[in-house]
Amino acid sequence: MHLLDSLRRAAAACPNRCALRWHERVGLVAAEEAGLPATMSYSELLACSEAVAVSLKRELLACGEAPTDPEVGRPLLAIAVDEGPLLVLAIAASWLAGAAVVPLDVSEPSARIRMFLDDAAPRLVLADAAQHRCLGSAWGAAAATRAAATPALVDLSAMARAAWVLVTQPGAQGTAAAAEEVHVEGRLGAQQVDESGDVVAHVWYTSGSSGTPKGCVVTHRALAAYALARNAAHGLPTRLDVTGTADTGGEGGADAVPVVLMASAHTFDPCVGDVGSAWVGGAVLALCPKRALPLVLGQCLRDTGASHVCTTPSVFASVTAEVGGSRSVSVFAESAMPFCCLPP
Repeated sequence: MHLLDSLRRAAAACPNRCALRWHERVGLVAAEEAGLPATMSYSELLACSEAVAVSLKRELLACGEAPTDPEVGRPLLAIAVDEGPLLVLAIAASWLAGAAVVPLDVSEPSARIRMFLDDAAPRLVLADAAQHRCLGSAWGAAAATRAAATPALVDLSAMARAAWVLVTQPGAQGTAAAAEEVHVEGRLGAQQVDESGDVVAHVWYTSGSSGTPKGCVVTHRALAAYALARNAAHGLPTRLDVTGTADTGGEGGADAVPVVLMASAHTFDPCVGDVGSAWVGGAVLALCPKRALPLVLGQCLRDTGASHVCTTPSVFASVTAEVGGSRSVSVFAESAMPFCCLPP
């Protein structure tokens, strides 16, 4: 069991179905331009992720021999990207490259980041363009002062933009050689990547509120089983439905493709659960700026037409007005408030 199998099935059976939709502006909250399209089909998401995975493999090889975490059994890539299509690409491409992922919040205190780097020992840190600009010089200085090896800082935005051009404009100047390189390296890499269910998918660190943060290791089998169980419990498809109406935004009636709103921070493990739930059922993954979710969740639900959302009771309590439509809402991680206190 592996979520990449679900992504590949959706790309093969419903290549033009919308896989993700990025609402970069919700009300007054806007995200920085990522240089990627606001929507991607399942075939585009898979192809772009495969192209980025080739670049990640090359970066791992440049790090030296045996880029494998001894406890995890495969290289760890830290994901600093915290929102938008680039976050989904980071997860998918890392898995396609044969790596496990671990989220990194670069806004946290430097002491916690140092603890994280020492304990997780990721091989690469995947950053967006803004993070790369802000961290670049400081990262080099940190590498000079740390006893342990500092992971390479990678501008994932640049990789993703190049991959998108390669996928959508195959005749553009310079893409022919790059396409051949992706084909050859991708074919060779596929022979080396273990996609069995027992390999590690991600490592999520606890908050540390009750002590030192600890890394929780999750296999692909466990993650896929969680996505299936979650979909069964929350009324999402547990297998790909090729008959649904694509790109309906949750307003298309009984045959509409479900829309899953990613409503958790990238450092909170339900985030990757949202990705898995969408891929398993061939749903649309709706993405909003991270700052908008706790402030205007109701507007996020309206703008995205989300049919399913999984969030904490305190965040959902911020929904103070009627959002319209029929939705499945699941809450977790806190004491649930009485049903009568939930917003309509």
